[in-house]
Amino acid sequence: MADYSLRLADSLEAPDLKPILLTTHSWAGVDDRAVGVAYRWNSFGILSAARAIRGLNLDILHVQFAPSVFGFSRAVGFLPLLLPGRIRLIVTLHEYGVWTAGGPGGFVRDLLWSAVERLGWMDRETWALVRHADGLLVPSAEHLEVLRARFGDRQPPALEVPIGLNIRIEPGLDAQARAGVRRDLGAPDDAPLVAFFGFFHPVKALDRLVAAVAAIRDTWPEVHLLLLGGVESHSVDAAVAQEILQQLDRVITETGMTERVHITGYLPDAEISRLFSAADVAALPFNDGVTSKSGSMLTAFALGVPVIATAPPGQISAPAEIDGLLRVPPRDTDALTQALRWVLGDPALAARLRATGLKFAAQRNWDAIAAVHRQIYAEALGTPDKAPRDKRSQPWQSRPRSAREGKPMSLVERARSAVTTSVEAIRNRPPSPARSSDHRPTEDPALFRQLVYGDPARLHVAPTAVLNNALINLSSGDVTIGDYTFFGHNVSVLTGTHDWTKFGRERQVSVPDSGRDVIIEEGVWVSSNATIVGPCRIGAHSVVGVGSLVLKDVEPYTIVAGSPAKVLRTIPRPDEPEAKTTDPNAGPAGVVTAG
Repeated sequence: MADYSLRLADSLEAPDLKPILLTTHSWAGVDDRAVGVAYRWNSFGILSAARAIRGLNLDILHVQFAPSVFGFSRAVGFLPLLLPGRIRLIVTLHEYGVWTAGGPGGFVRDLLWSAVERLGWMDRETWALVRHADGLLVPSAEHLEVLRARFGDRQPPALEVPIGLNIRIEPGLDAQARAGVRRDLGAPDDAPLVAFFGFFHPVKALDRLVAAVAAIRDTWPEVHLLLLGGVESHSVDAAVAQEILQQLDRVITETGMTERVHITGYLPDAEISRLFSAADVAALPFNDGVTSKSGSMLTAFALGVPVIATAPPGQISAPAEIDGLLRVPPRDTDALTQALRWVLGDPALAARLRATGLKFAAQRNWDAIAAVHRQIYAEALGTPDKAPRDKRSQPWQSRPRSAREGKPMSLVERARSAVTTSVEAIRNRPPSPARSSDHRPTEDPALFRQLVYGDPARLHVAPTAVLNNALINLSSGDVTIGDYTFFGHNVSVLTGTHDWTKFGRERQVSVPDSGRDVIIEEGVWVSSNATIVGPCRIGAHSVVGVGSLVLKDVEPYTIVAGSPAKVLRTIPRPDEPEAKTTDPNAGPAGVVTAG
């Protein structure tokens, strides 16, 4: 965030726009435009920051929101309630959709937060920030999906503005300079070089990357792995950083890669650019997939380095070339190994990835990003102080103001207004919205609302999936649902189980914490009243018939039905002849008992 904010400020600087950077006192010396407004971002720190901001005569306050930046304190969410109304608030959600209620009563608190969000009052992650923003920006489409899921028909209007490069790119290296980088690393001039760039973190699966690079030494004995970036960060304290390095050291030793893996730590932009651009391939094997807001991916694109990156869980089951990336399924070392072999062994593939990446990076230059920001600022400043609105139908347009000559409301007045608005909302609230906005008026909205039991963080649903009113139990594992999967009504997906050897209350509470994951891959059709019990994987483009009970894996391109489900037929793959029917009574191709 510090690098991003500095680059944005540099790009916005103009005769009519003077950006300053508000930060903690300890970081105020990082730039001559930086101003310290708090010692830390807890409740007292936010009160201190609000006092300082009121004295700075600002027109716009732009909050770059990421929980890690604020020490995972949500107190920053109170800031809009403490600001004078003349200051326009713009919020960029860099990290969003990551907070869940944990500990005792977490499920109940999640339900309460969902009700509060549906009414448009507050947001569980940002509290009042999103609610009071005069402009809301997100760096990726995934964040828009979170907003839509949380707020339903009260979703705040948000603009997707892509991130820009956080480092300054140096000119590309010629063959001699690339060979020089390898000599610096103790590698032959023509040795393949795999690179990772970014902060180290447990979810980035660097141990898998080490293992995958070790596995390709049978073909490229001189291959080296370059790990560019620091370990300790806002998200990783010194103790966790040490654990990460110790785990990496164990894997490096076990795989015999001691002389082949190079951990650089923090480096200046020019040195990152020099080393990274010498790589033959960049690998980003994150456990939860790599999104379009990844600064590491964008840097690789801009340097012309082909990229291998994990897809969101459940999206694919094997390496696939998608939108200029070679995507691989997460947590799959074999697939990552195969992808490395493809890129290093196929110059044509590497050239395609390189060309597409360079084009992608060119569209995300800082001049274009700054122009969008200037337009948003101008629109926010052009909003009149007293803008009449219907609070229920347009709850995101402007913060409340007093009726006395348009003056900003005091904190007490704001609190009183919030209570009044809340009471009105309870009295006048419409029926809870359905997940699908295109259902017919005669249909019960409950048919389009999922019932989720357990930690919602264990549910991973692709944005194109349709679940209708599925019951999803997350007690004993994760549930991952791929793109273009669709359910009929009353489908149950269950990870939870109980120990039948126990009795009474002991049987009730003996539920395993993990080990019963359900993965439903791309394009699966699960018909009405089907029940899927983990652990199992439903293969891509398969069909589960009405009322079926699935207790084990289903192969891709198959139709299963029954209790327990058995294979009725295989589905012809595109451009392939139809396979023989397993069940002679299954009917013609394309026909299945539907729902």
